[in-house]
Amino acid sequence: MHGNKTVGATMMAKDPVCGMQVEPAKAAGQLEHDGTSYYFCSRHCLDAFRKEPERYVGHAAHAHHAHHAPAAPKPAPAGAQYTCPMHPEVLKDAPGDCPICGMALVPVGAAEEDSGELRDHTRRMWVGVALSIPMVILAMSPMIGIAEPFGIPPRTRGWIEFVLGTPVVLWVGWPFFVKFVRSIRGWRLNMYSLIGLGVGLAYLFSLVAILLPDVFPQEFREHDGSVGTYFEAAAVIVTLVMVGEVLQLRAMGQTSQAIRQLL
Repeated sequence: MHGNKTVGATMMAKDPVCGMQVEPAKAAGQLEHDGTSYYFCSRHCLDAFRKEPERYVGHAAHAHHAHHAPAAPKPAPAGAQYTCPMHPEVLKDAPGDCPICGMALVPVGAAEEDSGELRDHTRRMWVGVALSIPMVILAMSPMIGIAEPFGIPPRTRGWIEFVLGTPVVLWVGWPFFVKFVRSIRGWRLNMYSLIGLGVGLAYLFSLVAILLPDVFPQEFREHDGSVGTYFEAAAVIVTLVMVGEVLQLRAMGQTSQAIRQLL
């Protein structure tokens, strides 16, 4: 009977949702549909099938019947499904972000995940690192007694930080702002809500500080009339969060690969 696997003397059935091979006696769940018994590797797959059985029946590999050997399975879906590690109730047919917490969705079952997001975030991360390091040096030098690092006065230093920080905030941090807007529209506040709000306000305050310093009271100004900016703080936050995103995507990719090898 093609499509089923036999391990020793045990006949295996295929989970119709994720495609995983399941031993019926050890399945996490079983469900009858149109006279056929389906077996599931997890409660998540069972619940997904129970909600939309017709979505999976057309592509499912038929499992053991209650009193017969397993029927011949049909081909599994060509495309993978994606879910959120923190919210398994989220199930989509394409990669993206969780609408609840904003985390990157991971592939369900043993499908190969798209590494395009990892490549994109890695590129953004290195750009952020390269531009943030000189900004930190310029911003932190006065803290250690160097009033004008490299002979650059405060007002000029603010413009340099603007030039370096703008691509970090607006390009490197663009995925975070997309998630920030999505969280506000759906009113599902998460860490990206905080990141977007904090970084956005720091950047806008700094932009006004270098373009319109006269709108600030005297207490906000330096001895030369300039106003302190937070471009470097916004850039460093964006870069550090992007480092975390890259590490998370790499870890999820390694976990998926390990699961495939075990299967």
